[in-house]
This record gives sequence, structure tokens and C-alpha cells, in this order.
Amino acid sequence: MKTLHFIVSMLFLFASCAPKINTQITKTYPTLNFNDEVKVFGLKTVLPANIEVIGSIKIGDTGFTLNCNYETVLENAKIEARKIGGNAIKITEHLFPSVFGSSCHRIKAVILKIDNVNKLNIIENINSDDFNSNKNELLTQITLNDGRVLKGFIKNDMDGVIYFTLVKNGTSTETQVNKSEIKEIIKP
Repeated sequence: MKTLHFIVSMLFLFASCAPKINTQITKTYPTLNFNDEVKVFGLKTVLPANIEVIGSIKIGDTGFTLNCNYETVLENAKIEARKIGGNAIKITEHLFPSVFGSSCHRIKAVILKIDNVNKLNIIENINSDDFNSNKNELLTQITLNDGRVLKGFIKNDMDGVIYFTLVKNGTSTETQVNKSEIKEIIKP
């Protein structure tokens, strides 16, 4: 009996450490393989009207969630999309971690099924105050210690972490970068 109680307690503990995931499904397709690409479209991406929305997802914090950085939250969203045959997600809301609120990234997104997703004509809807698409030099450039270069906008600069909107190939993605990983920041 004690063993069963221990196992149930451990399962509860591990389950409470994972992000809370709510998926609403309107239509399903065959499940995609775990390594099939799922495109992520950022908050400011405008997609054509003829795409198919097959569900929605909300990933939040249980209050005990431990592993909830932006990359992990996005990966969880991609897994849920693959389960119902979605090959893209469109972020509709992104809440950053805060000092007095949740320590997790939280997102809402729609799950999409798009034919020829890689040939989709993407329009980035960024305010002209933020970015002029013809002038790449207006982007902040972050060079990481490993040599990678990120271009985009700094959204928030908090204790040891920079929250960054990465702009690449016409889409934007919210991410975070630890200041200890940064070699150089070049602002426009």
C-alpha cells in the first residue's frame, strides 16, 4: 500500500511540474511524425484568409511548472499540433514571465493545416515605428558567444535575460537570450 501511495505521489509531482496544456480541436487529420516540421508564425504575422484552422491551444502555468521557457512552450505546442495533423501554429498571445506573476512563458495559438506551407506568402505586420522592412539596418543585432547572429527587436531587458523578437525570413518569433551568452549587441 505504501508503494502504491509513493507511486501516485510521484506521478502527481511530475505531472504538476509540466505546463498546463488545453487543446480545442475542430478537425483532425492523420497524425504527423514526431520529426515533421511544424512552422511557427509569430504574433505580427498576417496569414492569408484561405488557411484552415483545425484547433487552438493554450499553454499556461500550473503554479508548479518548472520547465517553461519559450522554446519548451513552443515545442509543446508543436507536439499538440502534430497529434491532430497540424503543420503550423500561429501565436495569438504571448505572455512573458514576470517578477510578481508567473515565471513561465504562456501562449495561445491556433493550429493550422496549410498545403504547401513552405511556399506561403507571408506578410509581416510590424509597425513602421518598429521596423521598415526595406531597411534591415534598423534591426538590433545580437552576436552570441557561439557565433550565431540574431536580428530583431529587444522587447524587454530584465535581470540576466533579454526578451527578443527574432525577425527571420519574413516571420517573427519571441525568444529569450541569457545575457551570459551574448558577445555583442549592435543597436540601430
